[in-house]
Amino acid sequence: MNTIRNALLLAIFSLIFVNCQKDYQKSDILVLSTKKVAINGSTTNGVTFSASILLDSEDAILEQGFVVALNMKPTIEDELLHVQELGNSDFSLKYNNVLIPDTMYYVRSFVKTEKHLVYGNEVEFYSNGSQPPVISKIEPSVAFWGDTILITGENFDKYGKNNKVLFDHFLSKKVWGGEDTIYAIVPAELNKKESEVSVSLYEQDSKNTISFEIFSPIIEKVSITEGQFPDTVLISGDWFNTENVNVLLDGYECKLLSGSKDKLSFIVPFIGAGGEYSLQLSQAGEKIIVDNDFQYNKQEIYGLPEDGVFYGDKMVITGNNIDFRRFPLTIYVDNHFMNVANYHKYQDSIIFSLTNVFYELKKDNAYYIEQKISRDKIFESIFSFKNPHIEMIDMETIVNGTLMVNAMGCSFGMVYLQGPVTESHYLTMTRNKGEWSLRYDLLPGLYQFYYESEILGRSETNEFTILEPQLNSLEKNSYSRKDELIVVNGDNLPINMWSGNTNFKIKHLDSDRVFHFNGRVENLKNNQINPLWLIGKGEYEIYLELRGEKISNALSFTFEDDFEYVDSVAGFVKPPNWNTKGLKWKDNLFIGDGWHSYLVNLDSKAIKGVEGIESALMDIVRVGDNVFFLDEFGMIYTIEDVVDQWQASAIEMSELVDATFLRDNELWYITRNGKVYNYNGGDIQFFGSIPNYERSIYAYANNYELFLFKQTNVEIRDINSLLVNEVIEYDIDDFMWTEKNFVPSKNGIAIYHNRTFSFFDLDNRTFSSPNEYGLPGYYESVLFNDDNDDLFLLNENFIYKY
Repeated sequence: MNTIRNALLLAIFSLIFVNCQKDYQKSDILVLSTKKVAINGSTTNGVTFSASILLDSEDAILEQGFVVALNMKPTIEDELLHVQELGNSDFSLKYNNVLIPDTMYYVRSFVKTEKHLVYGNEVEFYSNGSQPPVISKIEPSVAFWGDTILITGENFDKYGKNNKVLFDHFLSKKVWGGEDTIYAIVPAELNKKESEVSVSLYEQDSKNTISFEIFSPIIEKVSITEGQFPDTVLISGDWFNTENVNVLLDGYECKLLSGSKDKLSFIVPFIGAGGEYSLQLSQAGEKIIVDNDFQYNKQEIYGLPEDGVFYGDKMVITGNNIDFRRFPLTIYVDNHFMNVANYHKYQDSIIFSLTNVFYELKKDNAYYIEQKISRDKIFESIFSFKNPHIEMIDMETIVNGTLMVNAMGCSFGMVYLQGPVTESHYLTMTRNKGEWSLRYDLLPGLYQFYYESEILGRSETNEFTILEPQLNSLEKNSYSRKDELIVVNGDNLPINMWSGNTNFKIKHLDSDRVFHFNGRVENLKNNQINPLWLIGKGEYEIYLELRGEKISNALSFTFEDDFEYVDSVAGFVKPPNWNTKGLKWKDNLFIGDGWHSYLVNLDSKAIKGVEGIESALMDIVRVGDNVFFLDEFGMIYTIEDVVDQWQASAIEMSELVDATFLRDNELWYITRNGKVYNYNGGDIQFFGSIPNYERSIYAYANNYELFLFKQTNVEIRDINSLLVNEVIEYDIDDFMWTEKNFVPSKNGIAIYHNRTFSFFDLDNRTFSSPNEYGLPGYYESVLFNDDNDDLFLLNENFIYKY
C-alpha cells in the first residue's frame, strides 16, 4: 500500500518537475521541426505536410504553416500555406493545389511571432502529379468572338496562372480564375462555328469537354443587288466578324473594305460575264446565302485594231460597263510593265504610250498586250506595227507657208525633202493634234518628201509643187507717209513668212538702197505692208525675195515726203541717245550721242571715234573753221587731226554749262547760275549775269535778242542788257522737252521730239505743229544742219535732207 502511494507521489512530482522545466525553457526564439511529407501511395492521391515546435517562444504567434517551392529553401515569398489554428505544438496541413508531374518539391514549416520569423528544417518529395481537371459546365454555351465564358469544375490551378482553355485546338489568349472557376475569352482565331472547350493544366487535359457554338451571322439588308466591278456593296445585320468572314459571288471572292459587328462593306469582284450570281457569306465554316441573287452587268475590254497600230501612236483601250478612272488596271506589253505615269484614264477609255519600250520593239514583229487586276490576267490581244505613212492634207500644189501633213507612225526620225531647196536637205516637223506642220519657206519648184528612221525604215515618197509668186498690181502708184498700208495684189503669194526667210524687198531706185518687210496677210491674194519705214522721197520698186534670191517680178511706185535720201554712213547703226547732237561741216559729220563722240567723213564713209572726251556731251558748235565739243562739266574741247586720229584738247571753263549760243562769230555760253561768258579762241571773258535766271534747255542769239528755251516757254531777252523783252508760252500738247534736239535752219529753230519735229519761227515768234506722220526710219533720229543752214536727219546709217 505504501509502495503504491510512493509511486503515485513520485509520478506527480515528476510531472510537476517536467512542467517546471518547460516553463524554464521558453525563450525569444522557438525551434521548429518539419516532418517527412506523408504520401498515400502516389501524389495523385494527395500529400500532407506536418511539423512540431520543439522549443516554444514567449512571444505571441501571428502566422503558422508551411512554404512550398520548386527550389530549395523556400520562403514566404514562395507558395504560402497557413494552418487555421495557431499555437499548436504539433500541426499539419493537406496540400490542395495541383502538383506538377515528375517534379521535385521542397517544403519548410514556419512560425511568425511578434519579433521573429522562424523556418523549420527543409524536406523534399517527388511529385507524380495530381488528378486532371474536370469541367462541370460552361456559361454561356453560345457566344461571339471576344466574349467571356465562365467554366466551373475542379482540379484547376488554385492561383489561375497555369490554366489553359482551348476551343478545339485554338487557345484562349486571356484566362483567369481559381481552383474551381475559370474565365476565358473566346479567341479571335477560332474559325469554326462549333467547338469543344477543354482545360489543360501541366500538360494534362481535362477528363471531359463541353460543346460551344459561335453565333450565326444574320443578314438583314444588302444595299444593291445589281452592279459590276469595282462597285461597293454594304451588308447590314449582326454577328459579323471581319477576321473570319468571306463574301463570295458564286465562288468569286469579294474584297472587304471595312466591317464591324453589324456592317460589312465589300467590292464587287471582276467577273466579266454578265448574269445572276449567288451572294454568299461564309463565316467560321458556316455559309449563309442571301435570298436575292446579285445581277452582275457584263464587262468587256476591247482590243487594238486588227490591222495594227502606227509606231509612236497612243494605245487606246476601251470597254463596256467599265469606268477606267476606277479600274485598277495594269498593262503589260510582251511582259514589259507599262508605267502608270504614261496612263491617261478616262471614264470610257484608257490611253497609254509605249515610250519606255520603243527601242525594244521591232516594226515587223507581233506583240501581245495583257491587262491585269492584281496578278490575274483578264484580257489579252495581239497587235503589230504598221508601216509609217506621210501625206499632204488635201493639197497637191501649194504656195509658200505652213505645209500641213498627216504623219502616222513617224516618231524618232526625220522628214527628208528633195527639190530646189537652198539650205538643209532634211526638215524637222512640229506636231499638233495628230497633224504635222512643216514651217519652212521654199523656192518655187517640184519637191519630194519622205520619212525615214533607223527603227521604222522609210515611208512612201510624196510630191508637191511650190508655185512662183506673181505680183499683179498695187492699190495705187503713189504713196506718202499719210498712207497706213501698201496693198500688194498677186497670185501664189506666201501664206506666212516664217523666220524672215521670205520678205518683200523695197528698192530705192536712185540709191539702190534695199530693205525688207514681213507681210501682214489678209488672205492669199492680199499682202499689206506698213510704209512708215520707207526711207523717204523717191522712186521705188517692190518684189519678193527668199534667202537672198528674187522669186517674183517687181512693181514700181513713188513715195512723196518732206525728207529725201541723200547719203548713208556705212556701219553707223547704233540708235542715238536721247540727247544726241549732230553737225555737218564741209565733208565731215560730227556726232555725239551723250557718252560717245564720232567724226564721219562723208566722202570715204570712214567713222572714227574722238579720243579724249570723258564726260557726257552737251553740245557741238562751229565757230568759223573751228568745231568745239562741250560737256556738262564746263569743258570746251577743240578737235584736230593728229596722225589720222581725231583728238580732243580740253579747255576748262569757269563753271558748269547750261546752254551755248553763237554771237559775232564767237562761242558764248551760260552757266547754270545764269552767268554769261564768251570764248574767242583765246581767253574766256565774263560778260554779265542774267537777272532771275532759270535753267534753259537751248539758247539762240541774233544781233539784238537772246532766245532762251525753257520747259514751258521761250524767254526773249535783250542781247546786251539781258533783260526780258517777251515771254512766249508753248501751245504744243505733250511736248516732252527732256527728249529734244534743237537745230537752227532756214525755216527757224527745228525742234526734234519723239520721231517727229516742229519749227519755231524767229520772226513771227510762233511754233508750227509737230509733223503728224513722223519721219523716215525705224529708230530715233538726229537733226543737224550744214554750212547753209539746210536741215538734215540721221536715222540708223542713212542721211535725209529736208
